[in-house]
Amino acid sequence: MTPDSATQLQKLGYQCAIETGAGNLAGFSDDAYRAAGVTVVDSAETLFARADVIAKVRPPEPSEVARLSSGKTLISFFYPAQNKDLLDQAKASGANVIAMDMVPRISRAQNRLFLGGMPCRHSGFPAHRSATYGLPEPGGVPIPRAAEP
Repeated sequence: MTPDSATQLQKLGYQCAIETGAGNLAGFSDDAYRAAGVTVVDSAETLFARADVIAKVRPPEPSEVARLSSGKTLISFFYPAQNKDLLDQAKASGANVIAMDMVPRISRAQNRLFLGGMPCRHSGFPAHRSATYGLPEPGGVPIPRAAEP
């Protein structure tokens, strides 16, 4: 969540919270989130306790899944086929899990993809293009049509 996306979510009636420091590596300070009306909480424990929907970029740790309870929803990369124990743990908690890695790569789902949407177009493709400049032959690895800018 960025401060801008939080503003859009709040216009739809949602309240937003974020763990302190969560946006630092992406260039978003806690003050930027506060200015956007986001509640900045001091720990992941507090966030999991207060939020009904938790969005994570990285897959959850077992300790994070243990914080889920019935009625909560986790949106994250999850890799359920590789993490059966974690999936069973989430199922036992009664929580919902939306595995972003399981979103189909089809045209109408492009705006929901973490790896095929805007981040890929603005970082993945240019990085690939830059990397191919050092190769002895042009071309490099083919890029799927959905990932091209």
